[in-house]
Amino acid sequence: MVYLDILHWTQGMSMLIDQYTEKFHVLIVKGQIIETDQQIFACYVKGLRGEIKRDMFTTRLFTVDEAC
Repeated sequence: MVYLDILHWTQGMSMLIDQYTEKFHVLIVKGQIIETDQQIFACYVKGLRGEIKRDMFTTRLFTVDEAC
């Protein structure tokens, strides 16, 4: 069920990007998720707040590591 947690994980209004990223990494490791970088990045970006998500696409980032 950790995979579902990852799919539904969102940043929320009061969460800093560092907190969101740290929890996302914990979920990926805990769930032993084996996906491509692009699939993991898609899950990561999906949960970000709108303004940050737009910045990610504007700068053309493709992995969570690039985003960090």
